[in-house]
This record gives sequence, C-alpha cells and structure tokens, in this order.
Amino acid sequence: MTDILTIKNLVIEYEMASFFGLFKNKYRAVRNISLSVKENEVLGIIGESGSGKTSFLKAILGLNKVTSGEIIYNNKYHIEEFKSQKEWAPIRSDIQMIFQNPSASLDPNMTIFDAIAEPLLISRKHITKDELNKRVSEMMRNVCLHHSLKNKYTSQCSGGQSQRVAIARALIQSPKILLCDEPVSALDVSTQAHIMNLLVDMQKKFNLTIIFISHDLNIVYYISDNIAVMKNGEIVEYGTCKEIYENPQHKYTKSLINSLQ
Repeated sequence: MTDILTIKNLVIEYEMASFFGLFKNKYRAVRNISLSVKENEVLGIIGESGSGKTSFLKAILGLNKVTSGEIIYNNKYHIEEFKSQKEWAPIRSDIQMIFQNPSASLDPNMTIFDAIAEPLLISRKHITKDELNKRVSEMMRNVCLHHSLKNKYTSQCSGGQSQRVAIARALIQSPKILLCDEPVSALDVSTQAHIMNLLVDMQKKFNLTIIFISHDLNIVYYISDNIAVMKNGEIVEYGTCKEIYENPQHKYTKSLINSLQ
C-alpha cells in the first residue's frame, strides 16, 4: 500500500498573552512530528488531554496554522501551504472530520436529511433532487438511521443518533481520509460500542484511511492497525497494536498499559 499522508517535522505553536497582554509567549502544542499513513490504514493516536492530538488533527484539515514542517496528501498536495479555498478545492472532499461532541457539530435547526445533504449540495451544485434523495437515503441506511427519521431535527437526536448523522455527513462526499477526534468520548458505554462497530464497518465498506485519536487505549486498540503514543506534543512511541500492547518501550506507554490491568 502507498502512503496517502506524509507528515514531516511538524511543529504547531500558539501565541499566549501574559502579564495583562503586554507580552506574548509561545506554546508549542506539536513538537517535530514525523510519520506516514498508508491507504486504508487505521492509525490510532493515544495521549492525555493537552498532548497535542487535536492540534495535530486540525492541522491536517487546515484548521490549525502550521508553524513549520510539511503535511503532504497523496504525495502531491502540500496542505501546510494552502492559504485559500481555491487551493483546497481539489481535495476538500477527500479529507473529512468527525468531532468529539456530535451535537455541537450539527446545526440544531436542520433536519437529519438536510444535515447529511448539505455538504453534497455545496460541492455538487447541479445535483438533481432524485440523486440527492437517493444518496442521502443510502447513507442513512449505511449508518443505521431509519428513513422515518429524515425529517427529525438534529436537536431532537440522542447522542448516538447525532454521531451517526455526523458520520453520514462526513462520508456523503466519499472521502479518502476520515479524521476522528475522540468521537465516542461523549457517549455512554453501550452507545460507544455501536459507534465503534459502525466505524469499523464503514472503514471496510468505503476503503477509508482513518486517523483516530482518543485518551482510551482500549478503544484505540479495537479500531487501529498501528498506534502512535503522544505526550507533550511529541510521538514517544509508534508501532503495531500488538507491539504497543505486548512490548511497550516508553515509560508513558507502560503506564497506560498498567492502568488497564
């Protein structure tokens, strides 16, 4: 399999005001990260809050400014250099994200149908009504949302239903890469299991590359092929799930494993 995403020496810094705003300090959220992600791979990134996981993920989507380094998609597009929607246009639909809080990521005044359809309407302005209905109905079936729910407002959805809508919305444009920012952490345990199984099914059905971040090692282990362990903005260990679980090398990884026992 070929590399679909290559990260080289990535650094992300934020300016933080101090002393009543008179001086600015720089906080380095991501520190010199390098890794490659292959087509159809599921990469899990594990780390505590503040480890830089979300900052890293948002940089791939262009939501965080890169201080230095490279983010190369499909061995061609340097995402860190994109500064306009025109530059993003050729690949915008290829990389989609599922956020931690599904309710906050959806417009409460939209119906389920409209929320799923919106990205397709934006990217394909001349899509026919029949084709739109077909695509949305099919995607609702894929994520196990009954067609009778299509006119229900997203504000009326349960947490599990909201995340299914968010997943359908992310997949409606047939992306190549799906970025998952702790997508089950806001859900109860039984709903977490259903959503994780859904993501596994969708990854296989659509041949997705997934980058999945979490602070829960069991969840990362369940879905991932390889795992990167992050601490203080750095990847301190990387390997297959089996290598990380059975032979951890870094003391932080060992502490994560021990906490499960």
